[in-house]
Amino acid sequence: MRKSLFAVSVIAAALSIGQPALAHRSDDIWTALMAPPGARSFVVAHRGAHVEVPENSAAAIRRAIELGVDIVEIDVRFTRDNVAILMHDPKIDRTTNGHGEVESMTFAEIERLRLLGPDGKPTAYRVPTLKSVLRIARDKIVVDLHLKVDRAPEVAAILRQAGIRHALFYADDAPWLDNMQAQWRGGETVRLAQSREELDYYLKQASPHFVHLTPAYLSRELIEGLDRRGVRGMVNVIGGPDRAAAADRGASYDAFINSGVSIIQTDRPKDLIERMTELGRHRMIR
Repeated sequence: MRKSLFAVSVIAAALSIGQPALAHRSDDIWTALMAPPGARSFVVAHRGAHVEVPENSAAAIRRAIELGVDIVEIDVRFTRDNVAILMHDPKIDRTTNGHGEVESMTFAEIERLRLLGPDGKPTAYRVPTLKSVLRIARDKIVVDLHLKVDRAPEVAAILRQAGIRHALFYADDAPWLDNMQAQWRGGETVRLAQSREELDYYLKQASPHFVHLTPAYLSRELIEGLDRRGVRGMVNVIGGPDRAAAADRGASYDAFINSGVSIIQTDRPKDLIERMTELGRHRMIR
């Protein structure tokens, strides 16, 4: 018996030789994101994978991880008592069974409420803190923080406490992104270019690794030009394409996928991953 146990131990030790010290999926995804753009595209689950569970919930983050999503986008706000939570709107009315402004309520008041499901009915899920969902995401998926308020020092502290090594940041106000990068060097910003002219101006003024495009000017030619610069473009299929994809087995995504754009953000990550895989644009990183 002792000889058998010793043999198993020797084999296990031998197999471990040469293995990386940090075999974390999120690190592999980040490495691929920072590499030059190529034949593989990445999927972002907008507010988590929330087809069956509430948006911006811990369950939506876990579901995105289960589906093999590359990046999960979450919205960050702060309560009156300075707790960072996940909430898209300034008010809690649309997504919970309560009423009021996030910034005027304490976390204890918000935590008592129930998140509403896709059918608009209360669920068993509660509003999560940013720290709690980062701990769920850590090592498993890259997070994209949509900053709804300019609280860079506090967000950076939470990222460190949660052990997050890499992250993307998006905000409607560009100075907020500058503040975030100054506070935490482990991430990259994603700035929105509303028009082709705005994109050209931004590319001349900075050397971004990521840029958020709009479908209005998306084209294969544009993406090929960004690829040559080493810039990854991101585009949304939220809304019309997502709704149509539920009925046409993902065919509504084809124009976006065939453009070669590097990153696609969706409310239906399962459908998008399946279609991208069929078209040879997505490979699961495990």
